[in-house]
Amino acid sequence: MSETARRAAAGASGAEKKSEWSRLMGVFFSPVTTFQDIARKPTWAVPLVILVLFALVSNALVLPHMDWEEQVAKQMEKAKERGVKVDESKIETQVQIVKRIGTVSVYAGSIIGPPVVSLLIALIYFGVIRISGGAITYLASFAVVCFGSLPSALKFLFVGLAALNRESISQMEVQALVPSNVGFFLSKEQVGAALYAASQYIDLFAFWGLALTIVGLSCASNWSRGRCAAVVIGLYAVAVVIFTALATLATSMGG
Repeated sequence: MSETARRAAAGASGAEKKSEWSRLMGVFFSPVTTFQDIARKPTWAVPLVILVLFALVSNALVLPHMDWEEQVAKQMEKAKERGVKVDESKIETQVQIVKRIGTVSVYAGSIIGPPVVSLLIALIYFGVIRISGGAITYLASFAVVCFGSLPSALKFLFVGLAALNRESISQMEVQALVPSNVGFFLSKEQVGAALYAASQYIDLFAFWGLALTIVGLSCASNWSRGRCAAVVIGLYAVAVVIFTALATLATSMGG
């Protein structure tokens, strides 16, 4: 354990565990002392439930404004370009099918996605730190990821509220509804599908979450913040490249 970590542990050795409410507020207003407390007694259920609930609320507000017709029209146009015969009389039927499947998948993703993604990200951080000789428990890593995701929960809520002012929204525009990322100020037609998708990850809420995760991992492990920052930012950059490629591929296939 580093000297800094030993001093932090010694200074808080007799401290009483914060309530979950105090931890939720503390992550935003006093992250260092809060993550030190979380490292001593890791918990994860409350922030994870908040993340799921905010995702559900956001999608409940966004889905009624989704432009399913445009999505189907673009898919059919792509099919025509590939020489596939399209029955124009069945467009409305296709729209209803896509809408039903899309709605179910989005709500299912809101419930299943946050826990699965959080578990996976925590496992990656845990694995990288332990393989590199660091000391951290998986539970502590998972707790840090869950509390570090709270800015994402706030963004979910803002996205849902922003959707109320839009008549229609395409799938690719959802994350650019809030002026917290570069994508809000651009359009796919201006910069192309790849750059437009990538621009949505240059996001204040995302960077806020990364900063909290860096602080949390440094409190929960014997690594410095600089070393934790290299891992967290590096992995985020890799994820951006992968998700941008997938979004671009999906756009080229389905419009």
